[in-house]
Amino acid sequence: MSTEDRQVDAAASHPAKRGALISAQELDRRRTAYYVLMLCENPLAIAVQLRHGPAVVTMVLCVLAVAALVAFLWVFLKTARLAGISVPVLVPIAVLLLIPVIGLVTLMVVDFHIADTVDRALAPAAKPRLSRLSYWCLIMAWLPALGLPMAVVALWQIRMSRGMLTGRGLAIAGLVVNTLFAILIVAAIVTSNTQPG
Repeated sequence: MSTEDRQVDAAASHPAKRGALISAQELDRRRTAYYVLMLCENPLAIAVQLRHGPAVVTMVLCVLAVAALVAFLWVFLKTARLAGISVPVLVPIAVLLLIPVIGLVTLMVVDFHIADTVDRALAPAAKPRLSRLSYWCLIMAWLPALGLPMAVVALWQIRMSRGMLTGRGLAIAGLVVNTLFAILIVAAIVTSNTQPG
């Protein structure tokens, strides 16, 4: 292997060293797009499973859920590719994204990598950055078993960071919203288990 080949391989494995292929603003726009698509796809998938109405409505919900899932996968994997993740790594990531709980964990890990790549490439080392758990605890509000611990950990990390992490308001909002969702879920379980007298 020649010296030039080694330099190309090193640049491919460290996207921050080869220069940004995409601006931080564009990458943030793409990340926002796949968050929104994920937030649209999850309620649609739940609605498909809970729907007991006409078959036409269920079919429309299925088509919308599949379209949102495909759009999410396309935007997410393309963003990850632009952030420097290689195709052989993206294949197992795409498979893991299709598994319900494991997919969320995979999404978080890859999203952290994408954000870190942008931070290393473009942001000053001493500049405070937004705590990723602070917005993830809001995204996970529909599943408070994960969202509540994320909000608590985000608040703890922000407090211990000595000003290097921001997002305290998001973390507090995540704590409140997750608590409300947990109360609603517990109330729904309790009322569904009580039989009319």
